[in-house]
Amino acid sequence: MTFDTEGTNMDTDSHATLGLALKRTPKVEMPPTERDILAYIVGQTSGLDAAWPANEVINLYVALKTKLFAVLTGPREAGQRRLARRFARALVGPHPIQHQTLQAHPWWANHTGDVGHYGTLQTRLNGLKLYECLHAAATAVSDGLAFFVHLEDMSPAEVEGYFCDLPNGFHQGDGRLYLPGSTVRCPAQFPANLYVIGTMDHRCDSGYHFSQCVLTTATIIHVMPLASAPTFHTLPTSTSPPSSYQQVFIESAVRDEDRARTKLRAVLGDEGPAQEPLDEMEWLLWAHHIELDPVALRAGLCYLANGFDSEGRGLFAADPVANLSSPRLRHCPGNPAPLERGIGRE
Repeated sequence: MTFDTEGTNMDTDSHATLGLALKRTPKVEMPPTERDILAYIVGQTSGLDAAWPANEVINLYVALKTKLFAVLTGPREAGQRRLARRFARALVGPHPIQHQTLQAHPWWANHTGDVGHYGTLQTRLNGLKLYECLHAAATAVSDGLAFFVHLEDMSPAEVEGYFCDLPNGFHQGDGRLYLPGSTVRCPAQFPANLYVIGTMDHRCDSGYHFSQCVLTTATIIHVMPLASAPTFHTLPTSTSPPSSYQQVFIESAVRDEDRARTKLRAVLGDEGPAQEPLDEMEWLLWAHHIELDPVALRAGLCYLANGFDSEGRGLFAADPVANLSSPRLRHCPGNPAPLERGIGRE
């Protein structure tokens, strides 16, 4: 290899050597951003038969980062079952081990004359499957793999059992819990890469209200009806997304109040217009002598923090102020507002 006096020219052999070296140099792929992941998920959940607003999908994404449990409710024509299935498939691909759908309530047994017997059998079967999912997810934490359990067609009783009794068994117990339908306490730790999504037919005028316990442990998302009623017999062809999507989704979660405050302070700053909505909310609560439950405050702060990526860009809207203003705290008319029920309803 020869250079001229300026060190800028190379002979023909040098060009060939350099070209060969460049071909052998592995390409350095930039890790995906959360906005990249969300663009992919929104695209995967939409189809010719159903398309939810992007904010609906992003809301579920942020809610699962905040809490591991979520319940999608709404009239049957809202398509909450399909949204849950497509969301999970978009992240983990067509891998049945990472995405399990369980029939929460045996509605088919209503015509057997022995609903209690078949309901007990269904619950025991779900308990065994859930334990298998717990074990599979726990052994894959270091691999950055996400696991989803979809409990569909839930009744109010199942919502209380799976999203109140079961989570409290993990949070307040000694690492052993009663799985649904079982009288034996099994050793188990709930892994941070296992997400449970329940779907339930629920109209706002039904008169049913979720308990404070459910609102504390799970995020309740009321899915609005689609413009056209979808058919529920086909699923889109799902390709496997890059595995890094799952890892970013898991590792980006903020579920600690101190981490949430640190992240929000870094994104919004201590002063300025971006901080005004939070200051106004705290002032209103103080002025009306409303003492916000510490659990509700922690959940609200974590939800806000999870609405921003690691670079400080909003997931609903890139601009921080616009991101805070994006409407996502929606509840049924006539039901208590989210703050009054512990910020459990998104």
